[in-house]
Amino acid sequence: AGWCARCGCRFCAWCLQDCCSDAHQHVGRCTAKPPGTDSFFASSALVDEAQRTRRLELLEAYLSPLLTETREGVERSLGAVLQDRLPGWSP
Repeated sequence: AGWCARCGCRFCAWCLQDCCSDAHQHVGRCTAKPPGTDSFFASSALVDEAQRTRRLELLEAYLSPLLTETREGVERSLGAVLQDRLPGWSP
């Protein structure tokens, strides 16, 4: 679970769902949690990798319905930024 230093809200470190004041109940059964992961504890590296994978999936879900030429234009325009900020992404 994570929390916002600004407002104190608790959220799931796997799926980023807002859990108000207590994320433990959600985190323990979150479907975005990698298989075999402890119910409540994970290394920063594991959480970072899960978030990278999540961002790649969200990007693909956003790009996939676009017309081919539109998608290719977006990939050309943002390719360098995406590769820099989202390791593992490739058009």
